[in-house]
Amino acid sequence: MDTEEYLDILNYFITESNHPGYKGMPLPDEFPKPVFVEDEATESNTDNSGHSGIENEFIGGTYFFSTAQDPTKENPCPKTALRS
Repeated sequence: MDTEEYLDILNYFITESNHPGYKGMPLPDEFPKPVFVEDEATESNTDNSGHSGIENEFIGGTYFFSTAQDPTKENPCPKTALRS
């Protein structure tokens, strides 16, 4: 966790965003060190890996349109064409 980046973002919300949720909130000098709480591994909260080499790899997100909703030049987004 990049605490400096978090402080920069928090500083923006408090001083510049005018978001009512941050109005009057004091600027922190430092971000407290996070404490991560983890349950002890049990059969109820643990999954056995089927293929760890594949399961730990993230390729990125992909979206597929169904054939009936394939975008076209006339209708680049689904459900935007005029209906008769």
